[in-house]
Amino acid sequence: MKQIIFIFCMILMLSLCGCSNPGLNRNGYMSNWFKSEQEISDNMIKQIIDLYNEGNVKEFKKLFSKNSLKSIEDIDKQISAFFKFIDGDIQKYYGDCASSSESDHGNKRVELDGMYHILTSKNEYYLNFYMVYKADDIPSDIGLSKIEIATEETVNRENFMWDTSENGIFVVREGAVAK
Repeated sequence: MKQIIFIFCMILMLSLCGCSNPGLNRNGYMSNWFKSEQEISDNMIKQIIDLYNEGNVKEFKKLFSKNSLKSIEDIDKQISAFFKFIDGDIQKYYGDCASSSESDHGNKRVELDGMYHILTSKNEYYLNFYMVYKADDIPSDIGLSKIEIATEETVNRENFMWDTSENGIFVVREGAVAK
């Protein structure tokens, strides 16, 4: 009996390892199932930084969920303002993420909040993004909904608060929110 259990466990383990191989199924369910929320958040900030470095407004816009894009006014203008706000070449970024999840009648929803510190050759910034990573019931919610960015100097001011409840890209200057 112990041998049967051992063989079953080995088969199960090998099956799961094979399915999680990114080369076999790069965007598939099983490979994403094994990623940590931090890895997912780090992947999103990497995409944001790479597209910023390329100046690629069209692909940057695609990071947002279909439903968010419906409610965001002048997204191209907001992306351009974001690109213009960052001064200098991005040299380093690091951060963390928070998550929340819920399950309703078997439909799972996972939301991530990425919080990153970005260092350029000329300045330092804080960038937050909000995204839905998994939405079984509303797949069109998957993607970014909001990005907030401010200089380190602005964030370190007394009584500073991120105060942008709606979707979009918010460049925070001197404590005021500008779209």
